[in-house]
Amino acid sequence: MAVYASYTIDRLRDALSRADLLLVAEIDCEVAGLLILIVPAWTDAAEISDLAVDIAFRRLGAGRALVDAA
Repeated sequence: MAVYASYTIDRLRDALSRADLLLVAEIDCEVAGLLILIVPAWTDAAEISDLAVDIAFRRLGAGRALVDAA
């Protein structure tokens, strides 16, 4: 199942303000995707709050690489 959402600058700014980790995937010197990770203070678990891969770079392993790196 695919879910698509647009990132506005305000949405990205809000997500980054809560982020403990930001990872960016790059393919051929272009941003292919991003992953934003949050680690709540009350738990040892982490939460992927955002994971996005540009449609031009899907099915190339960028999403998997981001999750593996997190």
